Amino acid sequence: MSPIATGTGISLGKVALIVGIVVVGGIIYFAYKNNDKQSKQSNKSMKKLLDDDDIYNTYKTIIDEAIQEKDWQTLEDFLDSRAKKYPDLIQMIKKALNNR
Repeated sequence: MSPIATGTGISLGKVALIVGIVVVGGIIYFAYKNNDKQSKQSNKSMKKLLDDDDIYNTYKTIIDEAIQEKDWQTLEDFLDSRAKKYPDLIQMIKKALNNR
């Protein structure tokens, strides 16, 4: 006589449940990862925008102070290099240098 083994195997319902949990977990993982990439890209854009504004404001402050102190060398240095990206600052420098 051979013993009858009942309840020792994994039922089809349990296998389907485990597979379903793994699939849903994978979908959630990829959705999160995709959202994280998009968030990092938008943060980089915002950071660059803020950095550009900060640089502009810093240059403008330095130029204003140089004009008040009549530091023509600083103005000439800005004219030759850093402020080329900002036409209004270049115009401000040229006007100050013409009025010295």
